[in-house]
Amino acid sequence: MKRERGLFNALAAAIVLFLAVLALVGPGPWLDQARPAAGTALGSYNPLAGRVIAIDPGHGGADRGASHPDSDLSEKDIVLDLALRLRDLLVAAGVQVVLTREDDPPGKLGLANAENLGRRLEVARQAGAECFVSIHVNKFASSRYWGAQTFYWSEVPGSRALADHLQRALRAVQQGNRRGIVNLPYFVLRNNDVPAALVEVGFISHPEERQKLNDGAYRQQLAEALFRGLASFWAEVPRARGR
Repeated sequence: MKRERGLFNALAAAIVLFLAVLALVGPGPWLDQARPAAGTALGSYNPLAGRVIAIDPGHGGADRGASHPDSDLSEKDIVLDLALRLRDLLVAAGVQVVLTREDDPPGKLGLANAENLGRRLEVARQAGAECFVSIHVNKFASSRYWGAQTFYWSEVPGSRALADHLQRALRAVQQGNRRGIVNLPYFVLRNNDVPAALVEVGFISHPEERQKLNDGAYRQQLAEALFRGLASFWAEVPRARGR
């Protein structure tokens, strides 16, 4: 009995010592592994569940968008693949995803004119989309420019916040990208009645970024960044549509 009491006292002392050390140094990385990854905004609380989100892969069909003359790489193909990857992530999180195009439409259906862009917005409205994200690829005459950039229109409530969350998430996977968000009245932004953002995920005119944009693994990183941006945005936005 005396020996058992001694073991009990030793065990109790060890527990007290462990708790004291824990209070001083914190729980440590072994406990952090059980927590949601930083920036995902997911875990026991999922702000994306039940949301209706419209994803707009820019261009399509006869409209290739930005392209590289020495290769077959074009904006319309990059953004469609990226949008499909993002859709899969969102669906797995319980989101109803509305794609303005799910393939590469033939003829002039993809042209970026007011009629076609208006049709894309109508698809989102009819589905009851709560936010709208249009995905694009940038191009410039000089090959020195690179990095994702996100645009919004300040007169549409919630759009600035949406753009900010998306841009911050993209910058996290593009080390050195210091681009901020820009307020511009693009058609799909100024004619929206829900938070809307237009994302240029990179420059096809930049040699190194073009190589990355042609890589499936990198596109997956961009899709995951957009997913995290959407999750963090909805974590801060009231669920009521009358926001």
